[in-house]
Amino acid sequence: MRDSLFGSRSSDSVLGVLLLVLVASTSSCNIAQHVTQQFNEATAAVERFHQRLDSEQYAAIYLDTDDTFRKATSEKEFTQLLSAIHRKLGPTQSKQSAGWNVTTTSTTVVYRTKFAEGEATEQFRWRMDNGKAWLVYYNINSNALIVK
Repeated sequence: MRDSLFGSRSSDSVLGVLLLVLVASTSSCNIAQHVTQQFNEATAAVERFHQRLDSEQYAAIYLDTDDTFRKATSEKEFTQLLSAIHRKLGPTQSKQSAGWNVTTTSTTVVYRTKFAEGEATEQFRWRMDNGKAWLVYYNINSNALIVK
């Protein structure tokens, strides 16, 4: 039996395993980088959302929605919702991450948000497209929003 260029067949097996480990670790780095990048883009989009909500720039928020969102909700309906949130809860005071999920095409983030007049749990789902976050889904749950 002839030995290979690298020595024996057993060393070929070791080389194959090392190559597999190298490929797997490179893929893991790429996945971690992808998750981090999408998470950062989503959190920046939430920050922009709240800044615009606080300054009553509802049309600007609607411009950052995905086509799917626009098919489900008109600008007028969404503006009415955002206006009610701002009127009843007031400006954003702080927010704390309550969970997140990143897929290949979207990022969902959940926040416990403190507004001047009450607290809420907000869920955002963003579709990521070349470094741009498009709002696909928004949900707010707040007792203060309902009773005021």
